[in-house]
Amino acid sequence: MKTPAPLPPQLHGRVFSSAQAREFGIPPKRLRARDIRSIGWGLHQHVPLTAGSHSPDAGALLTPFYSGPNLETHYSPPPGLTHDRLALLTALRSQLDDGARFSHGTAAQRLGLPLPPRLQRRVKAGEIEISRPRMTSAERLRGLRCHRATPGIEETGSVLGLPISRPGRVLIDLMPQLRRNELVALGDQLIRTPQQGLSLRTQPWESIESLTAVVRRHPSTDGIVAAREALDLIRDGADSPPETALRLALLDEGLPEPQLQLAPSPGSPWSGDMGWEQIKLVIQYEGAHHFDATQQASDGQRDHAFRRDEWTVLHTNAVDQRQGFPLIRRRARFELGQAGLL
Repeated sequence: MKTPAPLPPQLHGRVFSSAQAREFGIPPKRLRARDIRSIGWGLHQHVPLTAGSHSPDAGALLTPFYSGPNLETHYSPPPGLTHDRLALLTALRSQLDDGARFSHGTAAQRLGLPLPPRLQRRVKAGEIEISRPRMTSAERLRGLRCHRATPGIEETGSVLGLPISRPGRVLIDLMPQLRRNELVALGDQLIRTPQQGLSLRTQPWESIESLTAVVRRHPSTDGIVAAREALDLIRDGADSPPETALRLALLDEGLPEPQLQLAPSPGSPWSGDMGWEQIKLVIQYEGAHHFDATQQASDGQRDHAFRRDEWTVLHTNAVDQRQGFPLIRRRARFELGQAGLL
């Protein structure tokens, strides 16, 4: 089998666009050789024949990473084809007009913000979303979802040289696609104070004031009614969307609003997800990572700290969540009723 002609060093092992190939005088026939993979969006990857048979996964490009509040680069490279992941978005950016930015689900994933499963599936399938102020031929690129928008400069940031929706703008991007409770979950993560030692960030993406200001700038956007309702329900202290769902389920039950991140006693290093300090009732949501042996040992110490200080500790999990938390609703209602709070 004939060995393909070598590529220019600038393209060797790289992701590049059809336009870049033309600039280097590479004929279309060369792009069909066995060491070149078409990966959509008018882009190609050179895979040296001795380097294996893998190709870039567009969904993997969107591995969450840390950016500071001003979207300056504090980049922790994900494992795998880090260079190609960045190169794919960079090459795609070169095909777009100057007003375009990565947005919606793409921006959410880049910033590590939660998406409901139906939107996660689109991202994992390799879809990349952009927003731009005008029509261009790039809208016909396969695998690219384009949105019409003209965000202000205060709503666009830059990450690794790529234009991207700022965190608060992501809520506006996704507002038409999210239900009220999903908007609350996203908002909770936007204003959440990062836990020391568990995140590279030290400050929240947004404050409730800045998030409110962003929503007010878009009074005619689809989903604005749900977003306004969500603003009244967003709280700092939920570590995950399931914890937000649990808090909202308790409110829907007509129970008093629980406090978040409760300590069993002043100065304690332990905290509970939510509860009512005045009656010493705490609820812990046990996600999948709580099945790890090390985490279970830590959870046991935490629960012991609460019980030692005469707290009642309740647990719930994803099984109860799938049904709308009926079990924990009943147990919390019983405990609150016994304490005379209902």
